[in-house]
Amino acid sequence: MIDVTCTRCGQALVFPDELSGCSARCSECRAAVKIPAIESFMPSNSPNPGKSVPMGQAVDIVILVILSILVTVMVIIGLVLMFYGRSIMDNMLGTLLFVGGMLIGIAGQGTRYLLRILRLIEQNQKEK
Repeated sequence: MIDVTCTRCGQALVFPDELSGCSARCSECRAAVKIPAIESFMPSNSPNPGKSVPMGQAVDIVILVILSILVTVMVIIGLVLMFYGRSIMDNMLGTLLFVGGMLIGIAGQGTRYLLRILRLIEQNQKEK
């Protein structure tokens, strides 16, 4: 829960975490109140260690970083083998690595969107 004080009348207000970063109306004077955004990640020395943390955004970031590193390494090795390989097999392997890295990059973007869709479905089921 997020505690907010109305700037107009001083009324103490409490809002659920889902409304962080949004605006709402004061229950007393109906003035617009800005609900501060909360952090998605809690440090390990947090005063509420048992509180669940939404990890959807963290999963997206980790997958994106891993795929970016994998794609970069595959494409670089592929290009080096394609242009500096000593045999036809080196050139073919380089081409396969290059094309594979590009395909993984494309699939990674699809994976990010699929994870977002699954998270939205999960949120809809929780709201019902």
